[in-house]
Amino acid sequence: MKHADLTAEPRTVLGNKVARLRRSGKLPANIYGRNVPSTAITLDTHDFELLYRHLLPTTVIDLRVDGQMRPVLLAKADVNPRTGQLVHIEFKQVNLREKVHASVSVVGVGRSELMSRGEAILLQSLDAIEVSALPDDLPPNVEVDLAALIDFGAAIHVGDLPLDHSKIDLLTPRDELVFKLTPPQRREEELEAEAVEEAEGAAEEAEGAAEEA
Repeated sequence: MKHADLTAEPRTVLGNKVARLRRSGKLPANIYGRNVPSTAITLDTHDFELLYRHLLPTTVIDLRVDGQMRPVLLAKADVNPRTGQLVHIEFKQVNLREKVHASVSVVGVGRSELMSRGEAILLQSLDAIEVSALPDDLPPNVEVDLAALIDFGAAIHVGDLPLDHSKIDLLTPRDELVFKLTPPQRREEELEAEAVEEAEGAAEEAEGAAEEA
C-alpha cells in the first residue's frame, strides 16, 4: 500500500501553552514507539486535516521531522467533543522490517439474492479483525463478497475472510462470526428485545440511584 506523506516540526511548547499553537493553525502531536523516545512535534492543522479525511489505521505515513523520515501509523486522534475539531494526534513509529499488530476493517460488498429480493437482512457481528503483519503488508480493509450467503444457514466466519496468510497472521479467532442473514421479521423482534432490555436496565439504574439518595 502506498505511503502517505506528512511534514512536522519539533515542538518545545508543552502543557496548557499548546492552546496558542492551535490558534495559530498548528496541531500538537507526539511520536512514540518500541525503543523510541517520545517526541513532541507540531503539524500544520490544514495539511493534516486534508490527509486525515482519507487516512486509515493501516496507512503507513512517511513523517518528516527535521529532515529525518520516520515511518509511523496513526495511533490516536483526539477531537474536541463540542467543536468536532482535532486537538491532538499520536503516532506510533514502526520498523518496516518488523511485524506490527493492527485492527483491519471488514467490509461487505455486493448482495446475496435473498437480500436483493428483500427477503433477508444482513447481520454483521464483527466490524474489524486483529492481524499481525509487516507495515507495508497491512491491507486497507478486508472486502467480503456477500453473494456467498445463499441461504439462512450460510455464514461467513473470520477463517473464511480473503487474506494472504503468507504475509498476514490472523489474531482474531477463526470461528468468530462475521456475517449472516436473518429474516426481516426476526430482526425486528431482536431489535424490540434489545430495546426492552435497555429500558429495563435504565429503570433498574434509576431505582438504585433513588434508593442510594
